[in-house]
Amino acid sequence: MPRICRFRIAAIDELYRQLRYAPRAARLRQMESAERLADEIDPGQIYPQDFVMFRVTGYRPEQALPVPGLVGAALVGDLAAFIQRLSCSLGLESDAQQRGVVPLADVARRLGVSAKTIARYRKRGLVCHYLVFPDGAMRLACFEDALQRFIDRHRGRVERAAGFSRVGGGDLRSMITAARDARRQRGLSLGAASRELALRYGRSPGTLRAILKRHDRESREPIFAARGSLSAREARLIDRASRMGVSPAVLARRLDRAAPTIHRAINVGRRRRLVAMELRWMPPAEIAGLAGLAGISTGLVPFETDIDAVELVERTRGPLYAGTAEAEPVLLAGYNLLKRRAAGLVSGLPEYPTTRALDAIETRLRWAALLKRRLVGLGLPSAVAAIEQYIGRPLDRQPADAILALVSRAIEVVSNSIESINPGGGQRLSHLCGYAMSRALAAGDAPPPAGRAATKHRPGSVMLSRPFDGICPWQTVLGLRPELGECVGSLDGFRRQLVRDRYGLGGNRPRLLVELAARTGRTATAIARHLAAAETRLRELRKVARSIRRRRTTGGRRRPWRGA
Repeated sequence: MPRICRFRIAAIDELYRQLRYAPRAARLRQMESAERLADEIDPGQIYPQDFVMFRVTGYRPEQALPVPGLVGAALVGDLAAFIQRLSCSLGLESDAQQRGVVPLADVARRLGVSAKTIARYRKRGLVCHYLVFPDGAMRLACFEDALQRFIDRHRGRVERAAGFSRVGGGDLRSMITAARDARRQRGLSLGAASRELALRYGRSPGTLRAILKRHDRESREPIFAARGSLSAREARLIDRASRMGVSPAVLARRLDRAAPTIHRAINVGRRRRLVAMELRWMPPAEIAGLAGLAGISTGLVPFETDIDAVELVERTRGPLYAGTAEAEPVLLAGYNLLKRRAAGLVSGLPEYPTTRALDAIETRLRWAALLKRRLVGLGLPSAVAAIEQYIGRPLDRQPADAILALVSRAIEVVSNSIESINPGGGQRLSHLCGYAMSRALAAGDAPPPAGRAATKHRPGSVMLSRPFDGICPWQTVLGLRPELGECVGSLDGFRRQLVRDRYGLGGNRPRLLVELAARTGRTATAIARHLAAAETRLRELRKVARSIRRRRTTGGRRRPWRGA
């Protein structure tokens, strides 16, 4: 029996879970409603969620909630899967149906395509039902009218698929000869020859690459030298280039490697960095429903690029940090629990991990870094108070170099204190940070000589550059660079929201690729491509901003060569 398609939209998945135990008549009625709706869906349109729920169930909520729309391309496939799942629970008999029944095997023969192609058609809206046939077996089948509607809607795609043919013996010999000539006369690589011959023979580059590789494996006179596994140098190059934003497709062309090989090397590099982090945690208090806990999932503070040290000191005296005694234990427990879960997942990673497994770990660590950034903010007031008590005057009246040194030292001390505090032991963050700061000052972090006149600083004159980057060792590797975060507002609406949700720039926790895919009605692979394109665009915007700032600084003149 063919596998039932999974849901891509969380709302349709939840609707099916609510209906799976409904009376048989209700399930039959809603299955028919979903089929009527599927015939009307335009893949390029966005549909309100309450409209879809009303068309399927007949129920309209009194007050519509602000939820994202559903993309038609994903919705039509999920409606087809919804119909299949409901029909599987109804036990419909094929002989009792008034509409013409076409078994799935006959559908493939009629359209002249493979069973895999039919499975792809089901994801594109080919409505099928599970029926019980006279031999007692339950099989997937199409109704004649539903099949005809799909053919009419996708006639071009169906005709192209039906016209596909396997590479025959004559074409195969011609391809091999052409590849050998291209290699001998022009020295083309396997990838370059595959792309050139694909255009000549009207096939995909992947098909030509597979043909040529199979020939070289079986022939005594291979055309292309065997490449073998990636060398250590190539693996380092791929890892470094991917972190700089070079796409896997570009790396595959440059290194003449298959795209899966590049993706595998990138994932191996990500695994190596995660294993090297040696995550440590304190025993956290038990927290149920971590993702839904408002104190951990919301109110997070993104990492800043530059911050006014004087303004930071003034904020520690204000009401911003008031009323946080209840939040401290929850934040500490969540921070340690996220690290513990990430460490457990890292220990179970195989040699060649999947992107989904790595994403689960990295997203937890990004979330933990944002929690620690908030905890550092909660511990700074007591550390600043300890500094001011030690030096005998307000910290923001010290000389600029003293403010920078002491604020940086306070952030370091608070960060280290958070790592040692026991969430379940009743320790208070403010007490521990104040005590640790006093000890650090007494141990040698001496202030400037006493008796010097107080200094008043202009706003923006005492700037700290990326002061919180060192509080988590993984933040600079896994997080969005703060200077790129400053350019996020210049992206288009869809990609801007993706980047904000991915890295938690809007105050909420970072999101997994699968969460973003379910929210937008796209696949996780498509979301990853959009994020990569967005980060490439951010790097371009950052270069433009730096160029404009340099021209303003130098008055439009080029900087002199340093060796002059």
